[in-house]
Amino acid sequence: ARKIDKRETELDWTRPAVELERAVRAFRPAPGALTRLEGEPLKVWRARIVDQRLPSGALTADLVVGCGSGALQILELQRAGGKRLSAADFLRGHPLRTGARLG
Repeated sequence: ARKIDKRETELDWTRPAVELERAVRAFRPAPGALTRLEGEPLKVWRARIVDQRLPSGALTADLVVGCGSGALQILELQRAGGKRLSAADFLRGHPLRTGARLG
């Protein structure tokens, strides 16, 4: 099998939630599933499918992200150069602004 390219690990929020949740699991621990929040890279370590409807890439205050179909709740993530954090710990130190989007 060929080596996985970093571009393949970027989460495309227009894809179905079930595919993205599988990608998060498949790319853990390395190279890791990646996305961007306000231009900064984030590695998504754990996520689960939730029953919500949001526009693709739209983000709620509890880190639920809209996908092409369905939504994912990010449970564990890591900023570039930072340590791995639960969603609750991340939000304590980095409150989201209204209208924040991933991608």
